[in-house]
Amino acid sequence: VAAQSKEDLFYQVLHREVRSWAASVAKNLDPRLPADELLAYASDAGVRYFDDHPLVRSLLFGECHLMLPKWKDRLDDLATIGRENVIDILKLGQKQGLFREDLDLDTVAVLLIDLQISYFLLHDHNKEARTERMKKRRAAGLDLVLNGLKKPSPHHPA
Repeated sequence: VAAQSKEDLFYQVLHREVRSWAASVAKNLDPRLPADELLAYASDAGVRYFDDHPLVRSLLFGECHLMLPKWKDRLDDLATIGRENVIDILKLGQKQGLFREDLDLDTVAVLLIDLQISYFLLHDHNKEARTERMKKRRAAGLDLVLNGLKKPSPHHPA
């Protein structure tokens, strides 16, 4: 499809990158695994993808919105593509009986991605030590979130 402007060309490239990101994560999500493990995998895969694909990172960090304020709605639509995998994992977790049925899936997906973005924003300095630091914080953040998502055990009611 021919681009009508530089902005449109930029959007087309960004759209391709976001679809590629979503596909690269989705192809490795095995629904036979527990959903909480899949959330950890998706988070790690996202971090690796952001390192190699700065356009996707720019979209999720809001930088594209600053560059193209008139394209806000289209950019917001692109950001929802990245949430689809997280929503699918949350639905799987509900089917598996791990996650509560009353979750607002889109809002929870946004919050989980916001956590991931915060790893970059707050800890992107000193790239040599970043991998271990981010892995540790991702694990702690997911542990915190998942303990709020998991159903209480019958032996330990909430």
